[in-house]
Amino acid sequence: MRSLYCRVPAVAFVLLTLIPIAMPAAGEDLAVYSEHPRLFLTARRLRLLRRERDRQSMRWQQFHSLIAGKAATPEKGFAYALYAQVTQQPEYCREAVSWAQTSTSLRQLAIVYDWCQPDAVVLLPRIRQMIQAPRPSDLDGIRSLALAAIAASGQPHEFEPELKWIVQTWWRKQQVPGIDAGTRTMGRSDAYALAELWHALSDNFHIEISDDLPAWFKQLPVLRLLQYYPAPMETPENQYRIPAYAEDGDPDIAAATYARAADLALVATEPNAQGMQFLQGWLMHDQFMLRSALGAPYEFLWANPYQPGLSYYYAPLLLHDAAGGHLLVRSSWDDDAGWFGFLDGHGQAFTAGTRKDVKPDTSPTRLGPAVILAVPQSMKFVSDLPATEPDAPVTAFVFGLKPHTAYFVEMDHREMAEYDADSGGILAFNLPPGQRVNVRLREVAAGRR
Repeated sequence: MRSLYCRVPAVAFVLLTLIPIAMPAAGEDLAVYSEHPRLFLTARRLRLLRRERDRQSMRWQQFHSLIAGKAATPEKGFAYALYAQVTQQPEYCREAVSWAQTSTSLRQLAIVYDWCQPDAVVLLPRIRQMIQAPRPSDLDGIRSLALAAIAASGQPHEFEPELKWIVQTWWRKQQVPGIDAGTRTMGRSDAYALAELWHALSDNFHIEISDDLPAWFKQLPVLRLLQYYPAPMETPENQYRIPAYAEDGDPDIAAATYARAADLALVATEPNAQGMQFLQGWLMHDQFMLRSALGAPYEFLWANPYQPGLSYYYAPLLLHDAAGGHLLVRSSWDDDAGWFGFLDGHGQAFTAGTRKDVKPDTSPTRLGPAVILAVPQSMKFVSDLPATEPDAPVTAFVFGLKPHTAYFVEMDHREMAEYDADSGGILAFNLPPGQRVNVRLREVAAGRR
């Protein structure tokens, strides 16, 4: 089936940026003392999963049918080890270990080793060897190294240097300042790895990476909601929400699977936060339940149908991150809503099931409380879009300007005012609602400030 999403260049999904920085606690202990399993399967989560098995929930039945039917699973080690933990049937661990002996995935080796004791001891030499390899620089590799160091620690301090490097150097000294400065972004493929790293550090060391970037993590659930195009995509197994993507052609279903897995895992980190409750309300619709061989294990592991959620219809429809230079807007939470995203330096609109780039000199677009346009060549435009409510505030977002540059904004019957474009070249200013207004932009000359 050809998709309405195909053949139009688009914009990559990025995690947005902000933030004050928290300092590490003095004498922080990253030694591993706990028994297996150490990764994700806390006592509380394991009780939940076994309860889901006992009550034969939809998620359990889907996961069980894939494993019992010996369906080809893209991540066999992870899936079979999870099934073994929930059912307490060691033969599935033996299959997971047999598969892992020829795998090059450090993440899955770590999970199988942690969840399949004592059968998995044969994997330990390979895991130790991979831990000692040159340290990775990407989030996927960092996450895998953290899982392996936690899972494979035979003595409490065995891999503490690696864990301290991850937390205190890579994360706090390299990533957090870059995010704070708007020079570091995380691509859509990083979201699930970030969630696993968060869980692993929190479960084993009570280290909350959200404490280092509280404002950024507070806005993260709304970002997760707004990064999806409004129209879902139908497939034989289930419907998918499609996150904004850069490539031509049909959406990547694996990317959509990991995006939902990331949302489910993120809700499990701070389930009582309001933003996470909005996200939970978004996730708990059965038509989006992952049923594929790739997705079903993640759905079963992370979904919590007992967790109350809030209706996402009350979530914000607009997120402007001035620090990161990004903008996401929807007209409503309905599936036929209009959508706009300015991410990674590109503007993209989604209307009537089609996505397209927003070019200079395109007419201004009204979405909810926002008027959006790419900067015109003439630096002039006319706003005559009616207000939804006569007295409702309307904000203009003009993108494509010079980042961190001051501009004069002139409007009919108003004094000229000066505004600063953000780190992405977005200029935001209020418009009088329900009026036809001529607007002119002019860069403030150097030395005038």
